[in-house]
Amino acid sequence: MTTLFISAVLVAVVFWFGFRRVGPLLAILHVLLVSCVIAVGVGAVVFHELNMITIGLCAILIGLGVDFGMMLYSIYELERIDGESHEAAIATALRSQGRSVIFGALTSAAGFFSHVFSGCPGFAQLGLLICFGILFASALMMTLFFVLLGKRFRPKENGPLRAGSERNQGKERVALHALSSVRVILSLPPRTVKPSRPSTSASAVSIRGLRSSG
Repeated sequence: MTTLFISAVLVAVVFWFGFRRVGPLLAILHVLLVSCVIAVGVGAVVFHELNMITIGLCAILIGLGVDFGMMLYSIYELERIDGESHEAAIATALRSQGRSVIFGALTSAAGFFSHVFSGCPGFAQLGLLICFGILFASALMMTLFFVLLGKRFRPKENGPLRAGSERNQGKERVALHALSSVRVILSLPPRTVKPSRPSTSASAVSIRGLRSSG
């Protein structure tokens, strides 16, 4: 619970620093909470019991799933500032970032799914449940998030991390994709390398050489 609370607080601070809005933040946190509950439910049905390593999946899932909400909301907010309706802004956000969210979720899920072959039951459970959780999070961010967001919108000045031009939006997307790629690479299970033993024949040859030289 401590790691889950710290993860949620850090995510909230970063989101507030970038957008200065409470409503979208609460909507994102609710979606992530629902995703965690679904992932834990799937784990209880599949494995019947969860180990201590798997319990930390919610903290990881919050850190991964919040990206989807931020990507979608950044486009939604720009459209609402330009005077678009709630429905039109949602359509533009999904059309602009929907594909990135879907394939970002698939690549992250694939990386964590590789833990199933790690040979460790704890990491196998963790990887499989995060795989399911991230897929649910991406689907819920494109549906439930906008329902919880509501139609009320009051324009504000852009936060220090918000982009005001198409060029800066492109930089944000590149940064988000780069961050997702790094997370996938780091999520791969470590490869165990057995220490090499010196060859017996080579040792024998070296001993014979020392004797002959002596």
